[in-house]
Amino acid sequence: MLASTRDIIDIAERERFAVGAFNVYNLEGAVAVIRSSELESLPVILQISPTSLESVGVPLVASIVALAQKSSLPTSVHVDHCGKQAEIDSAVSLGLRSIMADGSRLSYQGNIDFTLEAVNKIREFGGFTEGELGRLTGTEDGLTIPEYESLLTDPDQAADYCRITHIDALAVCVGNIHGKYHEEPKLDFDRLSEIHSSVSVPLVLHGASGLPEWMISRAIDLGVRKFNVNTEVRGAFISSVSSSLDNTDLDLGQIMDISIDSMSQVVTSKIRQFSGRS
Repeated sequence: MLASTRDIIDIAERERFAVGAFNVYNLEGAVAVIRSSELESLPVILQISPTSLESVGVPLVASIVALAQKSSLPTSVHVDHCGKQAEIDSAVSLGLRSIMADGSRLSYQGNIDFTLEAVNKIREFGGFTEGELGRLTGTEDGLTIPEYESLLTDPDQAADYCRITHIDALAVCVGNIHGKYHEEPKLDFDRLSEIHSSVSVPLVLHGASGLPEWMISRAIDLGVRKFNVNTEVRGAFISSVSSSLDNTDLDLGQIMDISIDSMSQVVTSKIRQFSGRS
């Protein structure tokens, strides 16, 4: 069933687990996520990138929303990393009511102004806005310690940011990175604990691909209610399709079925980790 992201996060908050938010780029990805959701009897969030909206638009949104409506579990559709007001306007024009306002590359005040404008826009439709304070990198390589620490979420700023913008959830930067971790992840749990104590909104952790289970569990204890997963699911799709291409007996439909199975295995594993069932 199509649900609001707010309702799904509320379920996670009440039951003290985190919901998996999985980036999908095509019909097969959405099918894989919903299949895993129904297998585990837990809600999920289907995430679309602004670039996907720009390149595919209505057909992608229509197919993903239709799949969410047919699911037997609460499923929302969320637009990830909207860094421009035009991207938010585009999402709204397509009927989407859950977005991430990513002002992390702006100054602190610029981030507040951008996020507040997004919140006011989405609130007109009773929607959900996730904000981000701090900035995730693809890797911390090449940064000095002061440069790296300057990208992390400041707990005191987080309190003011949430109070001023009225966001529904806060994406934090505590050592998590986008993409693959090339060495053991190092999350600053003391910082996460301070942020959790400073704000009243649920926390979001991007860059959940590759995090060990104990880190996931600890993050949930410290208020994380939404984990974003992209790299591992995308990798499963690419790997499964690539390995199937040499088999000339397979038609394209069969190859896509294999990709769905491969992605679903990853998604199921993540849902179990986020719910404490693994």
